[in-house]
Amino acid sequence: MWKGGTDDLPSLARKWEGTFADPAKVQMPLLSVLGTQEGGVWQKQTRSWSEGISSPSSQLLVLGPEAGADAHCQGNNPLRLVQEVHAWLNPAFSTP
Repeated sequence: MWKGGTDDLPSLARKWEGTFADPAKVQMPLLSVLGTQEGGVWQKQTRSWSEGISSPSSQLLVLGPEAGADAHCQGNNPLRLVQEVHAWLNPAFSTP
């Protein structure tokens, strides 16, 4: 809350009321990562956001129990997250 300049959650909620991020305005590559243990609301929001991004180089990565990284922020297997992100980023920084 201190980063938002407030002392409590209601104040923070009021400060952000009416704000909206439009995924259609994202023009750069973006990797969205979703663990299947996330709640239904978060899964829906992540999928909706990812589908709305206009950049053709964007990707939605869904990690389920078979990956061992299906928890929030892949907390149950952070190494798997690092491997996946590296595999996605590596081509962008490799020279032909």
